[in-house]
Amino acid sequence: MDPNTDKDQPTPSDLQASRWLLEQLPELTAKGVISPADAENLRTRYATQAAKSAHPSLVAFVCSLLGGLLVGCGIILIIAHNWNELGHPVRVALSFLPLIVGIGLSGYALRSSSKAWQEGAATFQVLAVGASISLVSQTYHIAGSTASFLLTWFFLALPVVYLLDSVGAAILCLNIAGMYASFAPKETLLNWTLFLAAAAQLYPLWKQGRSTSFRWLFWFSLYGLLFLLFAEATQAGHRIGYLAVGGFLGSCYLLSRHPFFGQPPFGSKRLERLSTSTIEACALLGTFQTTWEFHWANGNTSSVPSLLICLAFPALFLALAAFLLRSGHRFKILFAVFPVCVGLAWLIAEGDFPAISMLFMNIYTVALSISIMIGGFRENSLRTVNEGMGLLGFLAVLRFADSSLDFVIRGGAYILLGMGFLSVNIFFSRIQRKKAS
Repeated sequence: MDPNTDKDQPTPSDLQASRWLLEQLPELTAKGVISPADAENLRTRYATQAAKSAHPSLVAFVCSLLGGLLVGCGIILIIAHNWNELGHPVRVALSFLPLIVGIGLSGYALRSSSKAWQEGAATFQVLAVGASISLVSQTYHIAGSTASFLLTWFFLALPVVYLLDSVGAAILCLNIAGMYASFAPKETLLNWTLFLAAAAQLYPLWKQGRSTSFRWLFWFSLYGLLFLLFAEATQAGHRIGYLAVGGFLGSCYLLSRHPFFGQPPFGSKRLERLSTSTIEACALLGTFQTTWEFHWANGNTSSVPSLLICLAFPALFLALAAFLLRSGHRFKILFAVFPVCVGLAWLIAEGDFPAISMLFMNIYTVALSISIMIGGFRENSLRTVNEGMGLLGFLAVLRFADSSLDFVIRGGAYILLGMGFLSVNIFFSRIQRKKAS
């Protein structure tokens, strides 16, 4: 091997640094730290290297993950087609066949040291474990609950995550843990143990510098944590889940405004986009009256550990808000006050006025969409303006579909809204053409 070959190949940390530098160039140029000419030279130097390194890893991850999922589901469906016509010995053999194939693929993937093979083999093997458990149980009519099946599946699939260093297997384990929490919400300690056992794969990904894989697992971990909160909220008490979810989303948004989350492996503004889009979706959900009539608790008892876990997130939000305000970090007010608005709506609903809570959240969502559009106009960003108009459009569709207004009035409102979208896009296109000329 040529000793100079490795020196020419960028390491994962070098690639992360390149991407981070490219993301910082506009701000450095605006502050006068470097000249526009120097910024263009740096962009030319590092853009090609970062682009070439990012796309293959993402393509390989997606292809291997989808490949493992499709092959595993295909084999399960083929076996299920003639299942009732087969005898018990044949059924048992076919039940273990996917698992044996998965073990063989995993062994080959470990010898080949190919990340794509490891992802595909690990994803297939996790599915094969679940299929084998289900088929054997069905063949011999083994009694058991859905929760016990999910728990067995998780513990048998978890070693695959770390043996094959797989992100896809970790994502599947997070989903299994979330489903188990929904079937066994009272098992607070076990639910959090399962979640942390699967999410712990984030640390080796961080150490290895696999930023793309890290981001994928990080996003799924956040959503897994959100659904785990739903399970805790059912044990915490009457409607306390609103405070937990609001505090969690508000904390995610405030964390995204800290410079630490703008650096590799998180990437610039990725956590912010994730948190803001989820806040927008939850704000739309809060515009329904039935949302505030929903009773989270199972029965009249309240679990103290679940109550403390749910209240920890609003407390975290308040602490982060105080820290960022004291440190002088900037953030968008209407996104940041989402937990406060949810808390006020919760108090109103607790007073047995769910209709007023619905009206309050409708007003908040309208204000949020307008603020997003105004921010887009100020930043000259068509994408941001369309995001605000899209949120307002979704709200209009939901409200008109939820009301008893005449069809002509609804149709006219939709036409006006559509004309507004087209007008804004035409306006921005003309401005961009003028700048280009």
